[in-house]
Amino acid sequence: MSVEKPTILIADDEPRLLESLSLLLKKDFQILTALNGRDACITFKSNPSLSLILLDIDMPVMKGTEALEKIRDLSNDVKVIIMTGRSSHDYAKKCANLNVQGYVEKPFEVDQLTLQIKKHLAMEEFKVLKALWTDNYDERLASLSDLNRRTIHFLEKQYHTRLNIRELASRFKVSHEHLSRTFHRECGIPLKKYIRKLKVEKGKECLLNKNSYSIKDIAISIGISDDKHFCRVFKEETGLTPGEYRKRRDCL
Repeated sequence: MSVEKPTILIADDEPRLLESLSLLLKKDFQILTALNGRDACITFKSNPSLSLILLDIDMPVMKGTEALEKIRDLSNDVKVIIMTGRSSHDYAKKCANLNVQGYVEKPFEVDQLTLQIKKHLAMEEFKVLKALWTDNYDERLASLSDLNRRTIHFLEKQYHTRLNIRELASRFKVSHEHLSRTFHRECGIPLKKYIRKLKVEKGKECLLNKNSYSIKDIAISIGISDDKHFCRVFKEETGLTPGEYRKRRDCL
């Protein structure tokens, strides 16, 4: 079974550039296009699971910076690479303040742009998956479907909350059965187990911090209200209690 390609939106007011980029990038990505900032916003609202947006700064109807502000009001998850013919530090600074992952000046080499897109779509180090996938981590991460990529991003940002798979599926407008099945198939681990391992990884990071947070405070910080439950889960996953793990840190 083929893996779904990541979907990207290209927004530029030059039809020939849109056409050529679409043809050159369609091998690796599913492509959507927009000829101005307003259409880019409309397209994003209709496709909230987009992985990345290539956004031109100088467009009619609505400038790229204004479109980016509106997009960021809707989501901080989607990655954005700015395209511009300007080499203006003011533009670059304003875009950086709006959580932009890349900035390219026209004309650019499409091969280099492709590498940059792939880099940004697979730049995160997800420790749970890296331990599970070992040597195939980069390849498998790059091939994740938009749904699972968005799911993992959301979990990484919201690990401190009590995560419910039904609510998570509702967020992405799919059934919880579909989300669980797709996640397990692509990631090789049940979604519920992934969430459990993720919370333990975040707990380990807190325990390795030199600030002496209490076990109860750490449990609460990762969305587990019962510190005894946290200790039990932690030991099942690591073979050590949180206290033993912290002592090992102190011996390093």
